[in-house]
Amino acid sequence: MCCSRKIGIASLLWSICFLAVVAQTTRLSLQGRVTDKETGRPIEQAIVKVYGSNHRILSFAATNAQGTFQLSYAQPDTEQKLRIEVSHLAYSTEQVPLKKEEQEYRFSLRPKDNALKEVVVSAPVIRERGDTLRILTDQFKGKGDYTVEDVLKRIPGIQVAESGAISYQGRAINDFYIEGLDLMGGSYNVATRNLEADMISAVEIIENHQRMAQKRGKEVSDNVALNLKLSKKARFKPAFALSGGYGYAERSEYSAGVLGMLFNPKFQTLTSVKMANSGEQIAEELNQHYFDLQPLSTLVEEWTSGSAAAYLPIPKERYITGQDFLVGSNAITKFGEYATLRMNAKYLRDEDRFAYDRSRIFYTPTGEVLIEENRLFDEDNREVELTANYKLNTPKVYFTNAFQGKGAFADNNFRLRTPSLLEESLHHKNFSFQNKSEYSKYNNGRSFRMNLLVSYARSPQSELTLLNSDTLPHRQRLNGSFFQSKTSAFWESPLGKNHRLRFGTDLAYEYHELTTLREWGTALDRNDLIANRLVATAMPGYAYNNRARGILFVIQFPVGIHALFLSDKVNSLTKDTFRKPVFGAESSLDYVLTSRIRLFARASHTERLGSLSGFVSAPIQMDYIYYKAGGGLWQKQTNDVLLVGAKYKNPLKFFFANIEAQLGRTKSNTSVTEQLDTSSLSSTFAPIPTVLRYSSVSASTDFFYRPLASKLVLQANYDRNKSAVIHQEATLQVLTEAYALRGKLLSRPFKWMELSLNGELSARKWTISDRPINLTDQIWGAQLAVFPGSQIAITAGAQWNNRHMIQDTKTRGDFYSMSVKKTNKHWIGTLSFIYSAPSEYQMLSLTDATASYSKYKLKAYSLSLALQYHF
Repeated sequence: MCCSRKIGIASLLWSICFLAVVAQTTRLSLQGRVTDKETGRPIEQAIVKVYGSNHRILSFAATNAQGTFQLSYAQPDTEQKLRIEVSHLAYSTEQVPLKKEEQEYRFSLRPKDNALKEVVVSAPVIRERGDTLRILTDQFKGKGDYTVEDVLKRIPGIQVAESGAISYQGRAINDFYIEGLDLMGGSYNVATRNLEADMISAVEIIENHQRMAQKRGKEVSDNVALNLKLSKKARFKPAFALSGGYGYAERSEYSAGVLGMLFNPKFQTLTSVKMANSGEQIAEELNQHYFDLQPLSTLVEEWTSGSAAAYLPIPKERYITGQDFLVGSNAITKFGEYATLRMNAKYLRDEDRFAYDRSRIFYTPTGEVLIEENRLFDEDNREVELTANYKLNTPKVYFTNAFQGKGAFADNNFRLRTPSLLEESLHHKNFSFQNKSEYSKYNNGRSFRMNLLVSYARSPQSELTLLNSDTLPHRQRLNGSFFQSKTSAFWESPLGKNHRLRFGTDLAYEYHELTTLREWGTALDRNDLIANRLVATAMPGYAYNNRARGILFVIQFPVGIHALFLSDKVNSLTKDTFRKPVFGAESSLDYVLTSRIRLFARASHTERLGSLSGFVSAPIQMDYIYYKAGGGLWQKQTNDVLLVGAKYKNPLKFFFANIEAQLGRTKSNTSVTEQLDTSSLSSTFAPIPTVLRYSSVSASTDFFYRPLASKLVLQANYDRNKSAVIHQEATLQVLTEAYALRGKLLSRPFKWMELSLNGELSARKWTISDRPINLTDQIWGAQLAVFPGSQIAITAGAQWNNRHMIQDTKTRGDFYSMSVKKTNKHWIGTLSFIYSAPSEYQMLSLTDATASYSKYKLKAYSLSLALQYHF
């Protein structure tokens, strides 16, 4: 006992002495930043070491995404010559003496001659934490990437459509955030196409996304969201960008714009003003990719908005001219921790004018027939919109109220000369208002949700005119209004740990008023219609939600009554009522097999009554020279759909894959529709298929090959529809881009080269009344960009399009048969020279000389000078 006590006391005294010695040891700290000597960009994962005189490492650290580091080291007892060393696989190692009085060091490393610094990709570039995938964007930025959209296109797993819509593994994102705030409300093109690539440091992809905070971490979801993490240069301070350009391409052209923005944790704003007559598609920046409110329009707008120009399969800026003007302002304010208020306003005037010639060759038994077409489009569309959205999103209560007011005006004209002349004009006005409120409360596994939607739209005047030089004129005037009120409630109660019982109910009322007047020479048709629709539905359901195993299974059975009341003050239809019970079944299964493999399935049966777009006796909608469709009083339709699929992701190896298969059937009791052949203005009736069966299989892969920094996308699709019209389609798409190479140009070395290749091969087959039609498309393209220095870029591109169609036709009784072949070939090439002079204040001067050629008559050349200033 005595011996043990002595040992314990001795140990205690020794510990006290050791702690005293450690306490007397002085620790020094230092920090710094490591950047690229040529580009000035921060270098991530550089190793910083502090050495003593005996080559012993006293401390070390690694730089973060901003290139900064911090470390501390114990000061040696004796005087030693310390040094600090920075090393990286792609850069030359540098070291300097360490001075006690200096606490901050900055290093600019020189790239190694045999290294590709832009393509050094390591595991930390993509980090996976739970349902969030964090991707550091610096390693994916190319020399020619100026906007956020340019960077997003390079990231594996992310696809950016021509419209600007973003999807992840084939699923469209349902929310777009900037530092966690939904500033744009679905119109995120303004941000992705105007924010500089250097303004973001990372992209976060959030799977199993839930808008309601009360559901986060509790349910498996099929939703996906995207969040932009800003770099230091974009935070906490106002930023502005000015741009302007002037050039010549068959006439004087210009473009100008100003962008103002401010991002901080409590307030964000982004305002854009742009104007151009150079064919730049400014209107696409306001594309709405997801909605707080439902898209709203009157029947008049639905029937007349079908008149859209047949754009060519080449970039629109190569042949479209017009005067475009856009003003968009977006702001969001955060109140406390859970509440936000967002305001979005926009005005757009989009004037598009273009004309082109096209030749079509028909091979008939009697010889070749050549048809020359001259098409002229003149479109003037104006739109004004104001949206306000208040949201309270706490772990227990969710409340949101969204209001939208919108006005749209169209004045469009179309002319086709074949040898005869066909002219069409459309004048249309529409305005609408809608308000949606949603309340949800969650308590001990029980949840209650209620929605209220009120909307109103009116088209005070719309006129559609068709004029053919060989026949009588055809004119339609329309006006109408629409009102909708819909309320719904939803309850969910737990039946154990993972089982839940659901019950929902909704009641919807719609009022439609429509007046139409059709003039056909001296003939006159008129409708003066009023429609009331009432739908009451109950939706009992069951859900199994096991987040620990990644399983979500939901099944529900909508049942109710659907009533439609019609009256016509002019025609024989005075008053009719249609009633129909509604029954459906919907089920879905999501299974997260592992963190990388996800399986899903969807099955549904739905019934719909009263498609009001078909209750007018006079044909309304027009698809230019092809047909007019209308007729029928109401429509009953059922849909059966089965969808299964699987997704695989391995973000650390930059590989993503997706496969889906779909099988479905649509049944409709609408038997006829009126078709109008505008070549002779003769009216005929043709049957519509009463049963349509369809199936499809699609597969895609998307991966990033690190040694060459290249992104490769493979997509394959097969669709088959069977009804009175049999349609089969198979498509294969290949896209490769961003090869990083070094070499010589005109006997001089260049720093960087990018090669993009794309190809599409598709085959389509129709069989209409035993008459086969075969169509094949081949589209091949390539673009090469060479950067001799950090300020100069030379790009060259070419695209080849080849379409071939064969149609075998037979007259009644097989008395005469004919084979018709249509060919359509064209190619287009571009050449550009770009000079940029970046500085600390991001000043950029850009000269773009572009030459193009195509079989179509397009703008053949252009020369422009643009200056952009950012501060």
